[in-house]
Formats: sequence, C-alpha cells, structure tokens
Amino acid sequence: SNCNNQCTISKNKIISNIQQGTGIYIYSGAGSFGNYNLISNNFIAANYNTSSPYGIYLNNSNYVNIYNNTVLINSDLSSVALYMSSGTNINVLNNILVNTGQGYSYYCVTPSAIVFSNYNDLYTCGQYIGYWGSTKYETFGEFKTATTKDVNSFSVYPAIVSMTDLHIN
Repeated sequence: SNCNNQCTISKNKIISNIQQGTGIYIYSGAGSFGNYNLISNNFIAANYNTSSPYGIYLNNSNYVNIYNNTVLINSDLSSVALYMSSGTNINVLNNILVNTGQGYSYYCVTPSAIVFSNYNDLYTCGQYIGYWGSTKYETFGEFKTATTKDVNSFSVYPAIVSMTDLHIN
C-alpha cells in the first residue's frame, strides 16, 4: 500500500506459515526531506517451502528509513528478506536480514536509491547473499566491496529463539 510523509510501520510481529505473502509491502511511498517514512522495530518471519515470500518489499518509494528490524525467511530460491526497487533516499540501518532457505538476504535493483546501509546482519543459506543493480554476489565480502555500503555490517547466523519468537537468544 501507499505510505506517505512520515508514515510509520513499527513494533509489529508478522509471522506467516501460509503459501504466499509479504510481511511489509510499500508501493510508491512518498516521503520527503525531513518527512521520512519509517519501518522500524518489526519482527517478520515467513516459513514455507513452495512460495516466494518477501520480508520487507519497497517499490518506487522515496525517503524511507528501515531501522532495527528482524526478518527471518525460510523458503525457496526466489525469496528475499529485504527487496528494494526504484525510489530514492533509502536508509537501511541496524537490521537482521536472514534467509535460511535458498533466497537472498538483501536485494536492491536500484543502488542509487540507497543513501546509507550499515550495521546490518546479512545472512543466507542460499548461493547468493545479495543482489545489487544487476549483479548477484555469493559472499558477503564481495557484496560489501561492490556496494561500498555496509562497512560495519557482518554476516553471521543470529541466535534467534525460534521462527515465532525472533528475539536473540
């Protein structure tokens, strides 16, 4: 849905075991300088093997801060913890983005949309940890070097309590 000028999506627990879906989806979120939209402090989990879930999905969204979220995806090859396409002025800070299935942790179609991305935990059991522009990256080191973002980020499987309790153990 649309999310405009200081829209806040915060402190939600979204747990899904159904076949399809996206935890948080924003299409054409129109923030502005000083009026950022905010996605923060959410727990998002999707656990199914025959679909393509997304934890957080932004499409054509501007001025968005994505802070302090925990996303855990366990699904197939086309699943993504954080997906971003188009937009401008997006900041991705201090998130745990985990894909224990075969999909991506971080997928960005439009790299110029990202202003800051740092202090994140990006982890996947799949072949590719990230997608940036038009390139897939197998290792976190390759991804970090190519994007020049996430210099203080890391890639470690976090000790999450369970698929329904995303607190760190």
